[in-house]
Amino acid sequence: MQNIDCLAHILSYLTVRERESCRQVNHRWMVSADELARTQRSLTIIGKRDSSNGSGRRCSLNGYRSSSQYIRNQCSNVDSHTSIHWPYNFIRYQYFVQMLTRFSNIRTICFDGIEYWNDHLIGEMSLLLPRVKSLNFIRCVGIGRSRIYEKNFMNVTVNGWNRLIEMYGNQVTKLTLRECDLDDHQLEIIIMGFRCLTYLDISSNRIGVAGALSRICPTIEILKVGPRLIGNNVSADIPIEKIIAGPARYVTELSIQGFLSSKLTLISHLCCLTKLTIRFMKPLFDDINITNCFAAIGRLRSLRCLEIYQHNTHDCYMAVSRDHLLSIFSGCNQLEQFVFNCDIWCDSPLDDQLFVLMRQCCPNLQLLDLCPGNFQTTDHCLQTLATFPALKNVRIVEFSGITEYGLMKFIHDSVQLSRCVVEDCCDINTNAMIDFVRKLYYEKPYNRLEMIIIPLRSLQIPTEMFHIPEHDPIYRLTIFGQKDRNKPSSSFMDGAGKMWNHRSAYHSIETLIRLTFNTVISAFTFISTLFIFGAACCFYLLHMILLSINSRFSFNNFVLGIPFLTTGMIAFLSSLFIGPCLYLSTHVFSVILVDLTDVFDGLARLYGDTGH
Repeated sequence: MQNIDCLAHILSYLTVRERESCRQVNHRWMVSADELARTQRSLTIIGKRDSSNGSGRRCSLNGYRSSSQYIRNQCSNVDSHTSIHWPYNFIRYQYFVQMLTRFSNIRTICFDGIEYWNDHLIGEMSLLLPRVKSLNFIRCVGIGRSRIYEKNFMNVTVNGWNRLIEMYGNQVTKLTLRECDLDDHQLEIIIMGFRCLTYLDISSNRIGVAGALSRICPTIEILKVGPRLIGNNVSADIPIEKIIAGPARYVTELSIQGFLSSKLTLISHLCCLTKLTIRFMKPLFDDINITNCFAAIGRLRSLRCLEIYQHNTHDCYMAVSRDHLLSIFSGCNQLEQFVFNCDIWCDSPLDDQLFVLMRQCCPNLQLLDLCPGNFQTTDHCLQTLATFPALKNVRIVEFSGITEYGLMKFIHDSVQLSRCVVEDCCDINTNAMIDFVRKLYYEKPYNRLEMIIIPLRSLQIPTEMFHIPEHDPIYRLTIFGQKDRNKPSSSFMDGAGKMWNHRSAYHSIETLIRLTFNTVISAFTFISTLFIFGAACCFYLLHMILLSINSRFSFNNFVLGIPFLTTGMIAFLSSLFIGPCLYLSTHVFSVILVDLTDVFDGLARLYGDTGH
């Protein structure tokens, strides 16, 4: 092996940026770095987000409720050995040509966050990278915006698209154009130009009717399509009608997003579907039959993976109910992965009984990602999960009814569990959990387990990372901790944050209201009962007084009994009226108490971990 080959092998362990620094040492190092670049098969160029145009906003389309920074980093890891972090959201022409010339044998190219494009850059890329099989543009709005329709932007035109199709139309098998501001006209150019695609991702664009999907190439296997769910132009429905009208009805993996409509029932025609991802919003005024929509999903017998995300842009209720999930589980008996993610924190369909029915209908489940739970989801659901024979990966968020003991018992009794993520569920004693993991290692030394625990009000900083054994970790425990209350505040806002805990404050208000209303209800119940008994006693007392006076004096019974009988009857009738009224008031106060406690509990759950 020559020295250049040895040096290139050493440089292969460095990142692209580090290799660029090593390239400037001397001529031999430069030749080795260039040789390594020529053998590289994939390249990702990540531009800097520009927060002024909204591209830097937090987008929850890839799975809502990954509120912890750790979870988001795990889902968006990029291989640093094949990626370049560009300091701007644009690349000048000279740098663009010089960069691609060095990586001439690229098979997979990805541009993420490079917003400014034109026909010259597209032409140079097609000449310098002739062997590309996978072409990916993510958050590259200059690809979609065209000066044909928007004269304020000097971006890619029809000539650029034709140049791209002429070079890559018959060789690219994977094409991603996500969040690129594509419209229906540009979608038709893409569909008719690229005829060898097996993977197409055109989600989160300005797509409306999407009529070109009915003429998609017959080689397509994985399709991701739908309008964007944030920002402007979110009025389009899920384009399911155009999907089933062409060769796309035979895809094996489908990801759709948009407004939920009654046309979703047509999804039952996708007979070859094994993975389905639905990201939807519920219309505010449209009255649709949601039951039939989810019942149609239950008729997909070949489905192995199902992901359901509901996004909330206005005040709406949760569209998925317990009956809807049961209709899905009863039909999809071969389900292996199930993800349920919703950013609406009331009326969650997940309860203990649902997990029992899930165990009966889908015994082959291997992955569960559930968010949120409700107060009816207790440790019994964890005991049911421990009986799943094939369950390996579990993530639960906002299951406020579970306890630390129930979590430990679930992990101990699980048969094949290899990864467990618990977020915002219960307070965890760090020392007790470490001791539990150590004992578990001695009991089951051949198992592998990764645990990530994020307690309530965490700062998203791992305070404890425990590995057993240290040299070759089999058990990995990561616990995100709360801020140390004994540590003095570094600023006025830190001190204010310690004084005001929204979750505890809302629960305190809820407790005060509950005590006050319970006191009023008890008092009303006692007084109403006292009035009824008092009326009977008063009537009996007046009757005895009348008999006593009549036996001692010889007055006319009728004349003497009129005032006493009148007074007794008034007291008796008034007591009979006041008693039921007080009982009715008691019922009204009980209803108000339930509503108010639900409101404050929802506020505590909604704002408890955001600090708003």
